[in-house]
Amino acid sequence: MYWIEETDIDGYRCDLAFWVELDFWQEVKPELEKVKKLFWLGEFDALEHPEYMQVFDAAYTWTWMHKAQEFYEGKISFDQLDSVLQRYDTAGGKYKKQLWFTSNHDENSWNGTEYEKYGELAPALAVFSFTWDGIPLIYSGQELPNKKRLQFFEKDTIAWNGNYELEDFYNVLLKLRKNNVALSAGDPSVISYRLRTGHDNKVLGYVRKNGKKEVLVLLNFSNENLHCVVDNEPVKGVYRNVFNPGETRDLGSNKNFDLTPWGYIVFEK
Repeated sequence: MYWIEETDIDGYRCDLAFWVELDFWQEVKPELEKVKKLFWLGEFDALEHPEYMQVFDAAYTWTWMHKAQEFYEGKISFDQLDSVLQRYDTAGGKYKKQLWFTSNHDENSWNGTEYEKYGELAPALAVFSFTWDGIPLIYSGQELPNKKRLQFFEKDTIAWNGNYELEDFYNVLLKLRKNNVALSAGDPSVISYRLRTGHDNKVLGYVRKNGKKEVLVLLNFSNENLHCVVDNEPVKGVYRNVFNPGETRDLGSNKNFDLTPWGYIVFEK
């Protein structure tokens, strides 16, 4: 209550929330929200502790993160990875939110950088984190990109060099999320469609709609050049490439896309 009354805080990120008994959170949340509506992010995975989603608005996606690494290492198939994603669609309730990421303070220190874990797939997974239903998390240095493990308990500075290779990449994704309501998280007015591409065992394709706003995403989960043909009825009209705004196309007549190995394509209507 102190933080609300003294600093007008808007929400809490609760470390290892599942280490605290659920009934504590069930008691404390309504007491605090007598003062104001808060945002509650719990550090737990909704697939592992779904009961905590009774209280929390959002949770981490540790299972997806680990399975994505196993996929890139060739330990599981794309279908097995996709099945994990489908489980998150309903984890904790229809309008609860998942927190997607490719790196954070724990992972970078203990398990390796995103490039150690995901290699060439890392950028496509970042695009996924910003465009799938949920909330993206970004970590210090990802705009460099940071390819260094940072010590957890010792001062270990990021190797800032003044050259931010991925600054534009993240700027595009952040502005797209901010300005396009089709990417709103946990919003009942958003409709999401999975797309058929002709390579459904290698490509994750989807479109998200909110009124007249639409975002189309194709992610290549393979090391092959792929020619995709999107044949779903929901995709039609004129779209522009968010990473190359000068490129527009009428998807009513041209639904052909070429994906580079581990590549990504994002168009907005």
